[in-house]
Amino acid sequence: MAMIPRGMQVPARWRLLACGLFLMASCSIAAGADEGIVDVHALPQLEGAVEDISRPDPYSVEYRVPMRQAVTLPAVQKLLRDNGWVPYVMPLEEKSSLLKFRKGRQGLSVHFTQALGRPDQSVVYYTTDRMYGNVPFPEGASDIVFDGTRPYLGCIAPTPLDATSDFYSSQMAAIGWQKLTPETAARWTTSLNETVPNGLRAFYAHADSKETGFYQQKPVMLTLTRRDDGRTNVDIRVAPFALPSELKADSDLAGLPRPSPTKTARGLGGASDNKREMSISSLLGRLSAIRRAANMISPWSA
Repeated sequence: MAMIPRGMQVPARWRLLACGLFLMASCSIAAGADEGIVDVHALPQLEGAVEDISRPDPYSVEYRVPMRQAVTLPAVQKLLRDNGWVPYVMPLEEKSSLLKFRKGRQGLSVHFTQALGRPDQSVVYYTTDRMYGNVPFPEGASDIVFDGTRPYLGCIAPTPLDATSDFYSSQMAAIGWQKLTPETAARWTTSLNETVPNGLRAFYAHADSKETGFYQQKPVMLTLTRRDDGRTNVDIRVAPFALPSELKADSDLAGLPRPSPTKTARGLGGASDNKREMSISSLLGRLSAIRRAANMISPWSA
């Protein structure tokens, strides 16, 4: 390796490169210290990748590859799958161009753009996702719809009902979920006796834990139902008895009442416009809550 004699003036571009590499290394160490955050700089990249180090960031990375965007997308999907990342979609976002992956308790978002002025090149962006409500995915599950902030999980397990039930009994306990009993559920409800046709249901709670990433987690309801093809439908969501019984009003958006609390909200138009729109995501599910609230005072709904 070539050495620079002491006292010699170092060109500015080399100083910037060295500074960038140092910051990237620092970012990688910081991200790696949090087990709930993936080190995006250590993730596999496609062959021929050139990483952008001009803006070091511990939680995101971008790199350019010499291939069209239509080819890049499936190539990245395969690359991450081969490295243990499980793809899923967010509820009501099945057509989103943003790819979502999960590995253990870590989450990852991936999106793509065409390189400026170069249709033969594309840019790949990796961004960390933190999951605040971790629940297990069955091995080999399909049709996975997941939201790690509530949590919510809908999927099809490849195993029969009994085997899927055994999987969740062991794996929920392995990450700290405890099955509720009438005694431990007394603060929320007086009855856990619910029958599911052709299936079963159980309720779980999780204690707050900074080490495992759980914070003020509400109890969840696990529902498993037997399918005609021998597989099992899986549904995990916040238990109905732990949800607010009524929505509280927050400030208006686009002239429409916004419920509280909400995870995200966006609006188009204003109170005096003939057409206005609001889209929200809340603990009760996306869109449905605001539709009910909006219809009470306005002919327009989100």
